[in-house]
Amino acid sequence: MAYSTRHLADLFGVSRETIRSWSREFADYLSPTATPGENRHRQFVDDDLKVFSLVHQQKQAGMLFADIHAALANGIRAEIPSGEDLAITEAGQQKLSVLTKRITQLEQQLDQAAYERDIKGGQIELLERQLREARDRIDQLNREIGRLEAGRADDD
Repeated sequence: MAYSTRHLADLFGVSRETIRSWSREFADYLSPTATPGENRHRQFVDDDLKVFSLVHQQKQAGMLFADIHAALANGIRAEIPSGEDLAITEAGQQKLSVLTKRITQLEQQLDQAAYERDIKGGQIELLERQLREARDRIDQLNREIGRLEAGRADDD
């Protein structure tokens, strides 16, 4: 699988310029596609990721480039980070924070909408009950009117 400079920058939580700098510094240990020359896009392979994993780990540990060169020259490489092992980049953390806030807002809106739906449902039930009672009362009054009219007719 081939990876871009942007992908490696996201993967290791560094800038794209840092990846380009590391590509130049450690070119001897990378594939030809990782250092393709001017005006060409870098493409990194899994072996390149092992080199960058070591560089990243060593830099985080405060090692100098000379120490990293020595380790690479001795054949030391680091494992490719898996999806679970990846550190979330600062940009990723910001995106996660924004999305988390948005999810919270949407959940609150959903809760509010459900609450309002329940209130409206209760109001509808009340109005339907009042309508049934009013119809029953109208029927009762119509029967009473009918009896009164029938009684008047008998008097005539």
